Amino acid sequence: MTDKEASEYLSSKKIRHRATRRIPEGANHFVFDVTLDNGEQAIARFGSGRQRKRDSLFGGLLCRHREESNINLIRGIGLPAPAVLFTSDEFMLVEKLPGLLWNEYLEKNHHTLEACSKSLKKLGNCIGQLQRSANASSFGDADGREVSGRNRKIFASRMLDVLEYRMRNTSGIFSKDEAVDISHFFQTRLETVRTDESTPSFVMTDMHPMNFLVGEDGQPTGFFDLETCQYAHPALEMYGIRLFLFNYYSNTSAAEKAFFDGFMESGGSYDPELPGNKELETTLGLMRLLELAISYKDVDDGLRNTWSNRFKKLFLEGMAGNDMDWSGAADILREKTQQPLKTL
Repeated sequence: MTDKEASEYLSSKKIRHRATRRIPEGANHFVFDVTLDNGEQAIARFGSGRQRKRDSLFGGLLCRHREESNINLIRGIGLPAPAVLFTSDEFMLVEKLPGLLWNEYLEKNHHTLEACSKSLKKLGNCIGQLQRSANASSFGDADGREVSGRNRKIFASRMLDVLEYRMRNTSGIFSKDEAVDISHFFQTRLETVRTDESTPSFVMTDMHPMNFLVGEDGQPTGFFDLETCQYAHPALEMYGIRLFLFNYYSNTSAAEKAFFDGFMESGGSYDPELPGNKELETTLGLMRLLELAISYKDVDDGLRNTWSNRFKKLFLEGMAGNDMDWSGAADILREKTQQPLKTL
């Protein structure tokens, strides 16, 4: 979608505006900066044709209604999320929140461990507040729609549904024998992990360095791209934070501790040291490597052309060793975010 097409659509909905500018991010959307007639800034998100598919993280149907429901829940708790200005089946206009993307904040602060730790502690406080304030009796979409025919009281059953959905798209990536081995591997791991004892918590599921905003002091000022939020086992949040944030640099054990200090201060109860939680994070990490190998299969942008094969290699090695190479995955992702290997 071009700037002109976006502008014409806004005009057709009687949204008065001065300018639109395409933001080249997002696999599921066309995203634009919009300057409204009154001078205020907004963000326009158009479906790219994939919005009627299920998300690859937890199996929910991708749609504007689900995202708006998630935004309103987060705002109701008191955490920063954008006000929805206009929504339809294929389009959403939200306010533009202040702040820098987390990776931009770290770059501005010269990649210091102090800045990273300070911000992660504040993020941990937000995540603890979110998980303390929003719980449910079963695992599923926050707007209450059924997304699975399995028992929604058991997290492992939900993840087996997600696995089944992912495996439909492995042709050309994994052989038939590999596909059988993969399905058996995850079925075995999910059966042995005691995932049915945790109260379902609201999780944002996709906390990567370019998916939330922070202020000059590292305090989160905006959570966005919220269509994949779910009621899930808290490990579904924590494994992603471990992959994308705790391993953003290779020497951030102090920053990880700061995150959990903030998390516990605000009432979070997830214990990352419990063997069951560690094992579940490993399982979910390997499932994410599988998803990344699939999603980058046909990417040809000069940067991520080889990512599918490299994530596949990491995944198969992890499956063989029954372990997750967090730092190996972070090394691949670092090619896009361009941060140094270690904090200063």
